[in-house]
This record gives sequence, structure tokens and C-alpha cells, in this order.
Amino acid sequence: MYFTTDMVGSTFSTICHILPFESTLNITKDILNSNYNNILPSILIVGIYIVIVIILTIILFKRKMISDNK
Repeated sequence: MYFTTDMVGSTFSTICHILPFESTLNITKDILNSNYNNILPSILIVGIYIVIVIILTIILFKRKMISDNK
């Protein structure tokens, strides 16, 4: 059983549209329904988020290392 993110409230719906929750839900839904043609755009969105988070963590970790050495 699937439900749209609009059913749970406006705050949660807004968070789901900003973060990749909706894309991961679409990936799961398409895999369970054996609809592999629609997976690629959602995988690309999740991949972009992963790359952004990794880059941000590297930058923040390097800044913390530099500030700890002073």
C-alpha cells in the first residue's frame, strides 16, 4: 500500500519534496511493481544528493581538522 506525501501534512510533504525521500519512495515503489523503466531519474536525484552530502562532509571535516590543530 502506498500513499502520497500530501496525505501526511504540509510540513512533512515540504520536507519530502526538499530531501530525496520522495525519490527513494519512487525507487522502492517501481522495484516492487517491476517497473524498471522509471527508476533512472529517481536514482540520479538520490545520487546527486549523495555526492553533495559527501562533498559537504569532506569540507566540514577538513575545516574541523584545521581548527583543532591551531
